[in-house]
Amino acid sequence: MSKQLLFLAFLLFSHAASAQLRDDFADGNFTQNPTWAGTANFFTVNTQGQLQSNGPAVTGTRLQLAAPCRASTGTTWEFWANLRLATSASNLADVWLLASGPDLGSAATSGYFVRLGGTADNLTLFRKDSAKTAVAFITGKTGTLSSSTNNLVRVRITRSTASRWTLERDLAGGRNFVADGAPATDAAYQHSAAAGVALLYSSANGKNFYFDDFNVVDATPPLLLRATPLDARRVEVVFNEAVDPATGALAAGYQLRGGAVPVAAEILANNPAVVRLTFGADLPAANVLEARQVADLFGNAAPGALAASFVGLPVAPGFGDLIISEILADETPVVGLPESEFVEIYNRSATKTLSLRGVRLGKTGATAQAIFPDTARLLPGQYAVVCGSTRAAQFASFGKAYGLTNFPALSNGGDQLVLRGAGGRVLFEVTYSDAWYRDARKQAGGWSLEMVDPANLCAGADNWTPG
Repeated sequence: MSKQLLFLAFLLFSHAASAQLRDDFADGNFTQNPTWAGTANFFTVNTQGQLQSNGPAVTGTRLQLAAPCRASTGTTWEFWANLRLATSASNLADVWLLASGPDLGSAATSGYFVRLGGTADNLTLFRKDSAKTAVAFITGKTGTLSSSTNNLVRVRITRSTASRWTLERDLAGGRNFVADGAPATDAAYQHSAAAGVALLYSSANGKNFYFDDFNVVDATPPLLLRATPLDARRVEVVFNEAVDPATGALAAGYQLRGGAVPVAAEILANNPAVVRLTFGADLPAANVLEARQVADLFGNAAPGALAASFVGLPVAPGFGDLIISEILADETPVVGLPESEFVEIYNRSATKTLSLRGVRLGKTGATAQAIFPDTARLLPGQYAVVCGSTRAAQFASFGKAYGLTNFPALSNGGDQLVLRGAGGRVLFEVTYSDAWYRDARKQAGGWSLEMVDPANLCAGADNWTPG
């Protein structure tokens, strides 16, 4: 492909926004509605209204034409073809369904194509990764394109919204399709810039490739895959395919079930399946985002709301947000609990997801402290057991548990424990005593002390009871 043609293709594709591709060449050209680009001087529309190759009689020639097409999942591709030649490894046609760019011959181009011909004289569906050799994932019946003069076929490929692919063909050129090869799932590529044909032939076959009735149809609305908070007020909304700018960038089309509507919606330029929402106030801890009437590039929109749940980004705990709610200092004899010292922590906040990154548990005045990992967090109202690093498995059935290095040794008779933030600020402090059991049998071991009312942090011994 010449530099001039590549530049032309770049201009055409930069300004194209076509979501689907339909061309039966009845208008006698391939340069308008839609515009195909590539080695265009080596193609023609013949008197039968078919796209026909018209390349030089040189072995090893490669020709290509591509048209803008931003198809994705939930799509059906259909086309008619006739290869009036004996197919082989050096005489074949690749019909690209999803291509990352208009230069179908570039090693960097990625996507999916169906090959007509090759050494097995059949149909094969390939995935092509950038700078890598294409890999077949649906292989049709061998010998279906074995004529030396007339390999007529109409092909239909379907990709479901779950990326389940099927390959079908009618060797009479009609629409009595039969399955060719076993269906397969491949979700590597969700977006496309182009569809088209790429040919390879020997010297006698420059004019022996015929195509017609290209039809790319998507009749399925987009799916909302997930919503992910970026910060306190921004959320990225990810769909399974590119969305229509007229609906996808409309802030009024999105709403949290709590009632909040974003003040702005922006479709990402480098990924039109992602919409970035900005809200006017901080996001709650737990959210359900609803999207209404967001259409794909084919104009399909779901009749009802699309929904995705997400939690707000975790924040560092403030004073009183994170407390110690239970203490087991004397683990023997065993009375229904694991034989291991532990404390239980609790997120008192009704709205905050707490990041425990860098939070420290220790004894007042002690140098060694147990530090929570960067990934540790607690949802609003959530509890977690904290124990020594080798003991976490004992608490697997209790729910969330963190086994920390330098977990403090808990004195049976009493001790002073403190939780500090990553910066050293005291978050919670308790000085417990075995006198708080007020029961000689439970004071002897095996029973924990539990906080009665987490809202009453300063009540002292009266707010603790045997667990």
